Amino acid sequence: MKGEPQAWRSGGGRAPDFWPAVMRRSAPLLAVAALWLAAAVVNVAWLRADNTPPPWDQAWHLSWSLMYRAMLDRWPLLTAWSGVAHASTYYPPFFHLCAAFVMGKCGILQSAWPGLSTQGVGALTNLAFMGVLLFATYGLAARCYGPAAGVFAAFLVAVYPILSGESRLVLLEYPLTALVALTLALLMASEGLTHPVWIWPLGIAAGLGMATKWSFAFVVLWPLIFAAADGARRAWAADDAEAAKRFAFNLLAVGVGCC
Repeated sequence: MKGEPQAWRSGGGRAPDFWPAVMRRSAPLLAVAALWLAAAVVNVAWLRADNTPPPWDQAWHLSWSLMYRAMLDRWPLLTAWSGVAHASTYYPPFFHLCAAFVMGKCGILQSAWPGLSTQGVGALTNLAFMGVLLFATYGLAARCYGPAAGVFAAFLVAVYPILSGESRLVLLEYPLTALVALTLALLMASEGLTHPVWIWPLGIAAGLGMATKWSFAFVVLWPLIFAAADGARRAWAADDAEAAKRFAFNLLAVGVGCC
């Protein structure tokens, strides 16, 4: 073609290397996605085979999800949300609302999920949190030690007995673990709360963590303090008023998200 660079025509340009480079970069993410899919298949098979009644703690959390599902089904939307907001002074509603949504979309004891009990359908909620946990763990390890370490770290959290067991239960610990990992991954990506792209996702993740279980704050408080101190040090070293203002705004945004 007229005007086409000679290097392109002869194969000496960068174009022939584009797709191999894309595959190399996406291969670790595809491996984590494959881990997620495999673990999800195992969980669904396990939930179909399990017919034991839930212990009291799981039954208690399941009852909250069923109550929220009933509110959303029977009441006007604003009334339902008001009821959810005032239903409990101890348990935040995020996980229970997620389970209520899954119960409404997937149904309870429906033909779409043969063999699943009510608690089994509720436990399907953890499949989404499993994806969050695997990819967040990959991001943390890959940023520190490279993609291979990230894939290995995701594999470990997929097969740890305590985590794989919790992923099949209607409890708050598994989604709490996933949101802590996501918050720490975004906190690390924010580079001391100075990278604006990651600030709002970080605030949202922290807010969802607080809306899952109050103990979330005790886990992420010190990493957040250290990150804020690092960001303040960078803003001070830059001796730039605009950089200091951006850092203060980012810190405020994360604080608002947590609240």
